[in-house]
Amino acid sequence: RHLVAALLTSGECSKIFCLVRAADPQSAQRRVEEALSKIGIAASEIIEAVPGDLSQRNFGRSFVEVQRMAGRVTHVFHSAARVNLTEPFDMMRKDNVDATAHLLEFCSMVRSKPFHHISTMGVLTPDMLDRHGSVRENAPLGDIRCMPLYGTGDQANGYPQSKWLAEMMVFEAARQGLPAFVHRPGLIGGNSLTGAS
Repeated sequence: RHLVAALLTSGECSKIFCLVRAADPQSAQRRVEEALSKIGIAASEIIEAVPGDLSQRNFGRSFVEVQRMAGRVTHVFHSAARVNLTEPFDMMRKDNVDATAHLLEFCSMVRSKPFHHISTMGVLTPDMLDRHGSVRENAPLGDIRCMPLYGTGDQANGYPQSKWLAEMMVFEAARQGLPAFVHRPGLIGGNSLTGAS
């Protein structure tokens, strides 16, 4: 909701599509409006809520509908994720890895669209550090085997591993020519002025 609010208040968007898990367009629109109202943003006619599921190919919609939408969308911001530090990778894959793959495919439909992927600092590994102990923005992803362990046994690292794999797919898409950007916020919290989260 904060990302949508920022796009809305920027004044640079003529239309904002929000893909939302919902049964129909009215339910999707209601979910978006309720989320925005929680942070003090009024509904706007430039926001179009689209019912769908990122974890499904074509977002669970018909190919024709997705093609039509792909012709209208100019940029994609992907901030949806399943965040749980106790679940294993297999439980995170559908929402974090497959969803990213489906959005990358969407970004290649009709015309190329810049893809902004919101990831996590949890993908950083010690082998990414430079000699000053910093991770440069252009540092390639490190070896997944160097990732610090969260949890125990097969429960360890499901979330950061799924985000690491999603990032690898984004970097591969960029290598193949898609304008792609990875953003790794250190901490996502409430609004610094209102406290709304």
